[in-house]
Amino acid sequence: MGDKMNRVLIGIDGSVQSFNAAAYISGIMPPDKTMIVLYHVDAEVMDLYFDVEDKPDKIDMNQASYSDWIAMRRKNMASRLEKTRDMFIEKGFPGKHVEIITREIEIGVTRDIIEESQRGYDLLVVGKTGVRCVTGITTGSVTGKLISKVFHVPMVVVEGRPETRRVLAGFDASKGSISALRSMAGFARPETDFTICHVVRAMSLLSGDFDVFSTSIDNSIYPEFDVQRIMQQKKTIEKAMNVEKEWLVSQGVPAEKIQTSILEGYMSRSQALVEKSKKEGYGSLVLGRRGHSAVLEFFMGRVGRKVIQMSDSMAVWIIN
Repeated sequence: MGDKMNRVLIGIDGSVQSFNAAAYISGIMPPDKTMIVLYHVDAEVMDLYFDVEDKPDKIDMNQASYSDWIAMRRKNMASRLEKTRDMFIEKGFPGKHVEIITREIEIGVTRDIIEESQRGYDLLVVGKTGVRCVTGITTGSVTGKLISKVFHVPMVVVEGRPETRRVLAGFDASKGSISALRSMAGFARPETDFTICHVVRAMSLLSGDFDVFSTSIDNSIYPEFDVQRIMQQKKTIEKAMNVEKEWLVSQGVPAEKIQTSILEGYMSRSQALVEKSKKEGYGSLVLGRRGHSAVLEFFMGRVGRKVIQMSDSMAVWIIN
């Protein structure tokens, strides 16, 4: 699937989820064609020191209790980063391909990660939640900000411990979905299974998943119209899928490793893709940042936002 060497930036904050995100990448990307950077932003003043003061006195920061806390925390983080690096090496990554970078916070964790990601990386990887995860909040604050601000590089948001051999690519024949699928082929290992999936949305309020924001008319009033619409849409998308399947084969993906799937009866494309991923055991869900719409909806396509919110033991790839 090409000879390009991909450079991957993985945000490590010491949380179990950031370690799981690194573990996922170690299983899905080829060791001989991937350069890994484990990146940690060291926010020296912990939140708990702001509980009673707006700005802790600098003299107090030199006291034994504080300096001991910082030393212990940094030693613990260094150990976790080394263990994460060792994991990559155990998975077959050459030692020279795995680098650790720790930098003191300059502007803010989010902004510092964004600035680093602009230094020649091909992929940014983060856990869906981090060390400051709040119960009831589906996405960590740093990850949420990154999703809304990172447009210059593909991004992977990892939740849980996804499997690494099966990829489900959301496809609508738009330039965005085609680019996402082809880019994914350049990141994954040769043994990866691909399923190109399109969702034909239903027009009836009574079929599939009810989504009032996506509903315009009831097809019970226009049954023949909707049947013709679905038939034409399937014909068009099947042709586009075959083109992409042929392209993947030309890039070295075995034909038996590529499947196509068309889902019907859903009002929500995001729920259709997530349900298929969960029921059939796909660990990776690939989406273009935008589809046919010429307008970039808020920070990314509506489907992508919903998918990340609903993801469970899944890695969501957001590719421009």
